[in-house]
Amino acid sequence: MRSNISNINQELAKIQASMSTINISFNTIDSKFSGLLQDISKKQSEQEDLEKLRHLRELPQKIRDALVDFETKKQAFTSFKTLLKEYSLYKDLVEKYKSTVQITSPFLVAFILKYQMI
Repeated sequence: MRSNISNINQELAKIQASMSTINISFNTIDSKFSGLLQDISKKQSEQEDLEKLRHLRELPQKIRDALVDFETKKQAFTSFKTLLKEYSLYKDLVEKYKSTVQITSPFLVAFILKYQMI
């Protein structure tokens, strides 16, 4: 039984030595990789900043495009509003000629009548 305890103590000493070697190796690897992790983190932050700068660089053109789009839609809305006013002016003519002209849209009939296309 003493030999078994002696063997167990020897095995525990070997395990402790192995754990010490593993700990030293882990600390060596950790110190090497911690620098790399800091570099990766720094590069990732720089990449995010570059992406923000790219969006910022494109912002003036996006604003111009949005303004053009707004003006186009505003003009389309104004034209439609004008057409509605003209329809109300020519509504009686539209109703009168609706059956003779093969156009189903009263707005189109009002437009045609305004510009004397029929």
